[in-house]
Amino acid sequence: MSGHKITRVSWKQVAAFRLSGHHLSERARPAELASVVADMGGAQAQVLQPAQISTSARVRGTTIRDVDSAIWKDRSLVRAWGMRGTMFLLPSKEFAVFARGRTAYAYGWALTRIKSRQKLDKLLDNMLSVLNEPRTRAELAEELSKSYGYRLKSKAGGGWGDTRPVPWVEVGGVSLQVRHLLRAAGVRNVICCGPNQAAESTFVRADRWIKNWKDIPSAEAERLLLLKYLRAFGPATVSDFALWAGWYVQKHC
Repeated sequence: MSGHKITRVSWKQVAAFRLSGHHLSERARPAELASVVADMGGAQAQVLQPAQISTSARVRGTTIRDVDSAIWKDRSLVRAWGMRGTMFLLPSKEFAVFARGRTAYAYGWALTRIKSRQKLDKLLDNMLSVLNEPRTRAELAEELSKSYGYRLKSKAGGGWGDTRPVPWVEVGGVSLQVRHLLRAAGVRNVICCGPNQAAESTFVRADRWIKNWKDIPSAEAERLLLLKYLRAFGPATVSDFALWAGWYVQKHC
């Protein structure tokens, strides 16, 4: 640590820093809704309603309806897979930071099943061509079968205790759930959520959904993601950040 000055802070100062950074000590103006979500490091939205509530609580005069409008009408916010492969509400302008900064585990997981990078990449490319517009998982599977000849299966395993049959796609003699393939595709070409169809989620390419989409390299995204984390949750250790981001420390350090 030679040459570096160490600044010591109290836990009271840490709490004040975090409360301020999360706009909990003073609520932000309505026009700052998207920037507030960025300052929070995203709002966890595996279930959308808690993210709507936590966001509106930080912005003066903002209701859940206003947050909905930002997601589905203005598209200044986007719901998508972020840190740890979990659904987050994220700022559209900075979505690439959160999407590219997260781990590529989902792609590696799919590759260990299919065992052919060529076959996996071809499948993901075909998926992305279908996702030029919002599609449900079932619609995506049906179009893959119709346009590209993939064989489909229907088996239980919807997640969250859901035992209803869900679509699986067969490639290289292996069947994978569409929801897992969507995560893998999202590592290569960023994917976000479109509007629900009844109770079904839809998914779409970010470059087709977000106005003025701007992608960035993964290395730059990782650096910016670390800075966002420290501004929202610092001070923190490397392990703290790795747990939040879903990284393997040994791989990134």
